[in-house]
Amino acid sequence: MSELSITQTELVEKTKDCAIKATAMDRILTRALENDVDMDRLERLIALREKEIERQNYQSFVADLSAMQREYQKIQKNATNTHTNSQYATLDQYIDAIKETLSKYHFALFSRIKEQSSDSISVEMTLTHPSGNKIATEGKFPHDTKGCKSNIQAVGSTITYARRYLLGMLLNVVSTDDDTDGNVPLTSAFSQQISEIRTLMAQTQTEETKILAYAKVNNLADMSDGQAQTVLHLLKDKRNKQIAKAEQSLSQQEQQTAV
Repeated sequence: MSELSITQTELVEKTKDCAIKATAMDRILTRALENDVDMDRLERLIALREKEIERQNYQSFVADLSAMQREYQKIQKNATNTHTNSQYATLDQYIDAIKETLSKYHFALFSRIKEQSSDSISVEMTLTHPSGNKIATEGKFPHDTKGCKSNIQAVGSTITYARRYLLGMLLNVVSTDDDTDGNVPLTSAFSQQISEIRTLMAQTQTEETKILAYAKVNNLADMSDGQAQTVLHLLKDKRNKQIAKAEQSLSQQEQQTAV
């Protein structure tokens, strides 16, 4: 009996930092431990509780992400692209606009180089949350060879642009005209991205006309790589919410069966 009690305690300790709410399932599990129910039923109850904790963690992640996005500071353009004579916001401006809300809602942001060739760099950016949930996006960027840059300067400029572009896309803080004020030309959406978008549209029952209106294009193939990644993120988020809702409904039925 003490061994079973330790299992429950460890389960609670593992998730207490995410503010897991006590639920009917929690009370059922506690009562089962107190009344020495058979092992098979207890294992089913623990499995259900773990699923419930996972759903609560995801709901906490989505709620914090939504709240954080509402509190971003306005991004001010503070630099001029000498090649195009256009204004844009530097990476520092983006970081200044989000760092307080990132800290407030306990998010952490990471970026890394996934691949590097003689003419391009693939960069990935990931946003993590104490709940264990995370979202990520990545892109392939050609080296910025404009001007009199050394190889190292070209790589550094490309990485800086990639981080700025991915950060804006990942956290939904990019302005409508940022696509044309950076230093690297946009690439078109890849065929694999379009195929995945169509699959997710079918899974989530999303109308193509809504996607086209959101991206402001006439056809899915007209989207840029960045637009496609944003659409993929939104569709995956929609799918995850639908799955969580379906699992919650199923869990309620399973709880009734287990009891």
